[in-house]
Amino acid sequence: MNIMMVLRKRNVVLFVTGGILIVAVLVSVIGRPTNMTGSTIGNNSNQNYIMMYTYGSNITGSVPVGPTITKTIESQVHVSLANASNIAEKAVGANAHTTAVRIGVVYGFVVYKTLVVDSSNGCHDILVDAGNGKVLATAQRSWF
Repeated sequence: MNIMMVLRKRNVVLFVTGGILIVAVLVSVIGRPTNMTGSTIGNNSNQNYIMMYTYGSNITGSVPVGPTITKTIESQVHVSLANASNIAEKAVGANAHTTAVRIGVVYGFVVYKTLVVDSSNGCHDILVDAGNGKVLATAQRSWF
């Protein structure tokens, strides 16, 4: 075996070991994703074992994060999806039609993101405020 083959094998081993180390550090720093009940997603038996050893096998708090956040946001959204679609169509003009609309977050604000086609088949992105129905932004885009 020549020196070049030995160096290549060593580099591969170092690369793989470094990759595993990076993934291990990221998982320990960031943690595993959790679902709405707080359970980890995917195979994470080691972390579950540590949690069970430290806190017991089952805890139930009184303030679940997911439903609490959902209720808070729902109390602030006063515009329906259908109304947001109508508002976006009016912002584009006569004979405009919404082809897609969904609720989302832009720059930390809850908005309806709408895609509207105008009477000459031009495509427009319209952001409608989910709280008060005001058009926050419009942008014409190409189909391609």
